[in-house]
Amino acid sequence: METQHTVSAATVLSFAEDLISLSVPPSRLEALLNTPLDDLSDPEAQVPIELLVKLEQQAPELLDDPAAGISLGGLGHIDESRTGVVGYLARHSPTMGAAIRQAVRYTNLISTGIRMQLRTSGDSAEFVYTRPHLQTFAIVGVEVALVRMAATLHTVVGDDFHLQAAHFTYPRPAYVSAYGPVFGPNLHFEQPENLLRFPAEYLGVQIPGSQAYLHTVLETRAQTELEALEQHSGITYRVRKCILTRLSLIH
Repeated sequence: METQHTVSAATVLSFAEDLISLSVPPSRLEALLNTPLDDLSDPEAQVPIELLVKLEQQAPELLDDPAAGISLGGLGHIDESRTGVVGYLARHSPTMGAAIRQAVRYTNLISTGIRMQLRTSGDSAEFVYTRPHLQTFAIVGVEVALVRMAATLHTVVGDDFHLQAAHFTYPRPAYVSAYGPVFGPNLHFEQPENLLRFPAEYLGVQIPGSQAYLHTVLETRAQTELEALEQHSGITYRVRKCILTRLSLIH
């Protein structure tokens, strides 16, 4: 039986809200998803990842913008509510490196169809973002994730920020000119991985306003949610409750 990959409802709803902020009618999104946006309001719920992929794949047409992933990625990059408890946990981590490691550790709470990794080698660090399953892949999704990581690094590091390189698994897009202002000049396409390479020293930069007490509370909550997700073979009670009334979405 094929694995049913999920994504946090908060992630789908925030993507939909970004489209709405760029003048896409909510009714058009609800028709595309075959579900009311209000059904995505539970920040702890998990829903089929196909909902997110549908929005990502249709975003260029909905916005009449081939570079929709770059445009959408630039919206609200430091809004921790987009990824539920994982976003808040990262926000209250002491350093940039700790924030990325927490996001990596609790990736399944964002989506079971996404993989993230943080690697270091010498003076460089690499953030790797992967959608290993064909049914979960969308170029727009990769663009949004990497733009938001680049923008978050820029916000935390400040004016000294720069990327050493950016790699993408897909061919060079026709709108590649939109990549330069975000990722810099060292762009490499048709690579084995999607990744951003940057100075390893950025990992030690402190996150302004992070609170150690909230970090502890949020980490306990994230661990509890992750254990519940794993206990139910990747589909929690909240998933079942949310999707049983929408069986057409998983057929």
